[in-house]
Amino acid sequence: MEDEPLIVKVMRRMLQGHSVIVATSASDALRKWDHTIDVALIDQNLGSGLDGLELGKLLRAISPLLRVIIMGGDLPATLPFPRLSKPFSAAELKAAIEGA
Repeated sequence: MEDEPLIVKVMRRMLQGHSVIVATSASDALRKWDHTIDVALIDQNLGSGLDGLELGKLLRAISPLLRVIIMGGDLPATLPFPRLSKPFSAAELKAAIEGA
């Protein structure tokens, strides 16, 4: 879940070969939710509604085996999910997904 179009475009390229569902807000993510999703990359600052951490907790409650990664430029030191600091490389994204 990412609300910045340029970042979405870059991440799609980085995730080429994977099935990617893009949501631009928490409500959009909940509308598009599918229990076959195994990893959720969520921007901490989604704009309106829930923030990334709240959305991650909600999605994990719906799907307990979901791997959640919180992305952001200035993330708190302690999070209940793995974090991915922006900006990140394709290798860092891949490592975060594999380690989640």
